[in-house]
Amino acid sequence: MTLRFLTILSTTLALCFYSTAQVVHVVQMGGSTISQTTPPYYSPMDLTINQGDTVRWVNISGTHNVNGSLATFPANPVGFFSGIPENGSYHWDQAFIMPGLYNYHCDSQGHATTQFGSITVTELNNAISVPSSVTPISIHPNPVSSTLFVNVGQRSINRVTILGVDGRHIASPEVKGSGMLTIGTEDLATGNYILHMEDASGPQNIPFSKQ
Repeated sequence: MTLRFLTILSTTLALCFYSTAQVVHVVQMGGSTISQTTPPYYSPMDLTINQGDTVRWVNISGTHNVNGSLATFPANPVGFFSGIPENGSYHWDQAFIMPGLYNYHCDSQGHATTQFGSITVTELNNAISVPSSVTPISIHPNPVSSTLFVNVGQRSINRVTILGVDGRHIASPEVKGSGMLTIGTEDLATGNYILHMEDASGPQNIPFSKQ
């Protein structure tokens, strides 16, 4: 990537996520089942956040993790998992791009009875402004499995890049043109991404998820 492209990309991503990426919601983890202390908990148990916000789980005491995987909660829009339960002082962050209801719990033995929570992610109208004569870009399905269909209308897309939500380059599909574009996503790992497209009017960024 050229320095000019990286500068444009950084500015565009900042504008795209400015209204949401600044908010970090803290959930405390604590308690234990093996001593006469406070039972295992998340505090708060239930959160309502905006699309693009980050939740930070902070371990206060005990041995805990965060399991919102699709294997455990198949109705979650996207899975998330912090790893095996850990003790000590640590925290774990997860950004939520896809709107919807997410459930999760702790995997330590016996903890899920009291240590569970939910996150409701509300959708924001972050559509990129385009002239009224230009049809907005639409993508489906989202989350995607193996093939992403992107309707760009009359735009003439000359470059497509798939980025991580932190701006890292992931892939550069050989896709150009107008109308319905087809992008293979078989090689993408499960997670959240940004579809970065360029045409004569400038860059367009659309979040999507791979399941």
